[in-house]
Amino acid sequence: QDKDSFTYTVTDAHGNTTTGTILVDIVDDVPTAHADTNSVSEGSQVSGNVLTDGTADVLGADGAAPGGAVTGVATGSNVSNPVSGNLGGAGIVGQYGTLVLNANGSYTYTANPNAVTANAVDHFVYTITDGDGDTSTVTLDITVNNVTVTASDTDALVYEKGLPAGSDAAGNSEIFNGAITPAGGTGPYTYTLNSSATGSYGNLVLNADGTYTYTLTKTYDGATANNGITTEQDKDSFTYTVTDAHGNTT
Repeated sequence: QDKDSFTYTVTDAHGNTTTGTILVDIVDDVPTAHADTNSVSEGSQVSGNVLTDGTADVLGADGAAPGGAVTGVATGSNVSNPVSGNLGGAGIVGQYGTLVLNANGSYTYTANPNAVTANAVDHFVYTITDGDGDTSTVTLDITVNNVTVTASDTDALVYEKGLPAGSDAAGNSEIFNGAITPAGGTGPYTYTLNSSATGSYGNLVLNADGTYTYTLTKTYDGATANNGITTEQDKDSFTYTVTDAHGNTT
C-alpha cells in the first residue's frame, strides 16, 4: 500500500495549538485477466483477442503497460508465475500449431495439417501487465478438431483384346477412365501419385482434377492377346495421396 500524509494545526480562541496528521492509505488497483478458449480445424487458422473475447480482461486504474497490455506468452498451463516475451513475429510453436499473440491482445493460431487423430487441446499461458507493473497470468486453450479426408480404393478393368494384337484393336477396351472421389476436409483437393506411373502391364495418368486413365500396353501372360474368360485380379497397382485445401491428407 502507498500512503498520502498531511499535517495540520488546530488553534483555539486563545491561541493554544496542537498538530495532527491525516494518513491516507492507497490500495493499488491490479489487473485481472480471464482465461480464453477458441477452436479450429486442423490445417486451418483462427483469430481472436485475449483482452476482449469472452469475459474481458480488466486492466484497472493504472491502464496498460507502456508497450501494450500483453507482455508475454508461453506454452503450457502453469499460471503461477508471469511469462514474458514471444510476442508477434513468427510466434510460438505449440503442440499442434503456431500462435502469434500481439501486445494489443490480438492473435492468430494456425493448426498444423494432419496434427491430430482425435480432437485435442493446445495449451498456452499469457500475462497482462498494468501501468505500474502489476501482472495477471491466465490460459489460452485452443481446441484442434480432427479433419478426416477419405478416398476409397478404386478398381479398373481393361481387356487384352484392345491391344494392337488383340481381336478388337480398334475398340479401346485396353483403356480405362476413372475418377477419385474424396470426402471430408475442404476443397479444392490436389492429387499426387506416390508410385511410378509405369506399371508392370500398363501406364497410369493421374490428372490434377482427380480423373485418371490407365492404358494396358502388353499382355499378361505372353505376346499374344488372350480374350479368354480368365480375369487376372490386381495385376497393376498404384498408390496416390489426396490433399485438401488446408494440407490434410489421405
